[in-house]
Amino acid sequence: MQINKIKILFFLFGGVGGAERMTINIGKMLPSEQFEVKFVVCGRMTQILQFIPTNYEVIRIPWHNIHVFSRFRMSRVILKEKPDFVFASTMSLNVRLIQCAKWCGVKSIVRNDSMLRYITSRKFLFQLSKRYQSAYHVIAQQEEMQQELIKLVGTNDRHIVCLHNPIDINTINQKIKEENPYPQDNSIKYLFVGNFTIHKAHDVLIEAFRIVHGHNLNAHLYLVGKTSSQHSNYQKIVKMVQRYGLQEYVHFVGEQINPYKWMFHSDCFVLPSRLEGLPNVLLEAMYLKRPVVASVCIPVIDRMVEEGYNGYKVKPEQPVAMAEAMEKALSLKDFELTFRTAEKEDFINLFK
Repeated sequence: MQINKIKILFFLFGGVGGAERMTINIGKMLPSEQFEVKFVVCGRMTQILQFIPTNYEVIRIPWHNIHVFSRFRMSRVILKEKPDFVFASTMSLNVRLIQCAKWCGVKSIVRNDSMLRYITSRKFLFQLSKRYQSAYHVIAQQEEMQQELIKLVGTNDRHIVCLHNPIDINTINQKIKEENPYPQDNSIKYLFVGNFTIHKAHDVLIEAFRIVHGHNLNAHLYLVGKTSSQHSNYQKIVKMVQRYGLQEYVHFVGEQINPYKWMFHSDCFVLPSRLEGLPNVLLEAMYLKRPVVASVCIPVIDRMVEEGYNGYKVKPEQPVAMAEAMEKALSLKDFELTFRTAEKEDFINLFK
């Protein structure tokens, strides 16, 4: 007997960021016996295809500017594919996709990727509130975000559901089998994984590492993330490293298809951020039993990290406190991930 599968189009941008990787992870979690999943990559194309398994169909919607005919192009794909659901994980894409889905008579589920308190445009907040009312479900990454969205949209926790980001355990367990990327020596290896944007606070991390390295010349800091000579914040961080004479100890390793081997073989993972939604990299590092140091830039991080058990917490913009925590974290051993993440069944139930 043939089972009618639920067809879902997962829309994502072509860049390799946390929202894009999470969209792929959620699509991969859905069992192929029940769901037909296709990925729709919008805009410019980078290395995102390397994160999508080859057994999934990928549809391309190229554009240079999201404001020019993007809704028309997305609607055309939806009408052609006739899915049961469409999904997206980035607010700028969410508002457009929800509208397209409504035009085409298709249910939309979107995942909100940032706290609303950091959005300064009243016009965009108004647009977000109106569009989200039309979505079948809106996923909030954590409880505070859920309450913000319920207040903005004016609905309830059945419409705005809270699902903590899932961890792609199978992929992680496979990727950590690859060769150790670090030098085979007795150096202390601190790690941060993230794009060179201002809200990731690389500058605070460099200030903290300067203190740590002053206490221990054997300490090294590895920064995983896309580097570009045209990116002003990246250039700022490079100049900081040069000014402090840390060129031999701070390593810019660029964007990595497999960040998990860097996490697995590090001695401590550091998250210095000024702003996060729900940091996937922090969850992944703790799953790999790496001690963490995290800036509590949002309340959920306070619940993710158990002080003195799997890591240490500091206030944002506090490099001295961060340096002290980085030194203490090296002694933490034998712990488990205590924060509950969303599981496959949560998403299966969502798409019914």
